Amino acid sequence: RERSKREMATLAGGLGELREKAWSIEGLARRVHEYLAAQDALAFATASRRQRVVELGRMDPAEWACRGHWDGPWNRYEAFRWQSIPANRDVHTWFVKGVWKDQGWGNLKGMVSIVDESGIDAKAPNDYAPWPKCVVAGREPAPHSQEAFRLTWPAVPGESYGFWVRVGGGGGHQLSVDSCEVWSLAYTTTGETASRQQSILEAALDSPHGHRPGGLSCCLLA
Repeated sequence: RERSKREMATLAGGLGELREKAWSIEGLARRVHEYLAAQDALAFATASRRQRVVELGRMDPAEWACRGHWDGPWNRYEAFRWQSIPANRDVHTWFVKGVWKDQGWGNLKGMVSIVDESGIDAKAPNDYAPWPKCVVAGREPAPHSQEAFRLTWPAVPGESYGFWVRVGGGGGHQLSVDSCEVWSLAYTTTGETASRQQSILEAALDSPHGHRPGGLSCCLLA
């Protein structure tokens, strides 16, 4: 009986220490999510309500230019920033998607990329130049016919991101981007229901060509 009392006292003390350290299920779930890729994190979040600490959300279109068109001067070979993505320390993963094309003939030089601008002299590469480490996601070259693109990268605290484009030099080059959207998989404390998560996912599934795969296999997370 004495031993049992000592064991119970030890257990009670251990539980009290855990409470003091605030080791909640939600806190542990967030720690687990930090080590998962976006698709795995969202799948893990749907396992139970208390593990649902991330959700997909779309940036307000009023804060983001959805389309752009550029004619490249013959002597401009460098990339340039189109727009910035707001810093948010509670984002797990960023997604940018849209459709793009070049002038429809000739050499392929167009590029879209995401640059971590927190470093010194961070920028996207010029024509035919290697990609520096500050480029965290990107696509090149732009196709002659309109196609969908998607850029995905994990958010890192302290980094700030810019959406850069490159038309290409030499004369006659163009770049068009349309239906451009920014989505984020962000940490939340609201405990959204599984049906709410699914409705957000279905909204994100709308690719520019109308393809809507089912379940969690969506154009953002594929």
